[in-house]
Amino acid sequence: MPFSRTQPEPEVIGSLDAALRSVGIRVGSTPASREPADIELTLTSAVEQALPRDYRLLAVIVTWLEEHHARVNVPRLGRVVKRKAAGDPLVSAFWAAIGHWLGAHDTRWLAMKRLYVGKTLDLDDTEITAMQLQRAGADPRFAGSPLRVHAKLLRSRAADVDTSEQLAGRHPLYRKRLELGANYRADVWYALERDPQATPAQIARKVGCSYETARSVAEDFRLLQRSRSVA
Repeated sequence: MPFSRTQPEPEVIGSLDAALRSVGIRVGSTPASREPADIELTLTSAVEQALPRDYRLLAVIVTWLEEHHARVNVPRLGRVVKRKAAGDPLVSAFWAAIGHWLGAHDTRWLAMKRLYVGKTLDLDDTEITAMQLQRAGADPRFAGSPLRVHAKLLRSRAADVDTSEQLAGRHPLYRKRLELGANYRADVWYALERDPQATPAQIARKVGCSYETARSVAEDFRLLQRSRSVA
């Protein structure tokens, strides 16, 4: 019998620049937030802010995804995008195009392709896109996706993105996903480490997973705690 997802807690970011710094995207001069930022919420909020014309920020986000896509909880990202991008076809098409690109190497991302169904959209102005496609060709990362992107639009900005080693050194959830995989088990385990007395229902709401997932991981977490006390 399938288990429904628990309604997550409200998604709030105080300062997007501080959250971006926290997840390893070096924009602006705002210091990283003291609390480790929510990775999926930060990415979706940044894309919403950047579209339709902040190509520099979009380029940094794409560069970040190229470096860190293996540490993203893709099912959670997809659910956040669905909630936040309702009624905005360009946002949905952008994430579907990301899924088309990254899904060729990481099959978890193929599910993102389902976020958009419709005609192909241009990321840049339509006339500029047509001209640049003739001059420079298409960005190969998005060829065949729901988004037309010419090759000169989203250039690599590796200098604006932390490496995996740098981000693992200071973002505890990212580090936990290195240990356990980019999945709900890692997210629930991390939430329990921060609040060991939380109930499965509280954790499920915080993480946005099913109650059964939170309950199962909490049992393992507390079993490990008890085993340490008797070792």
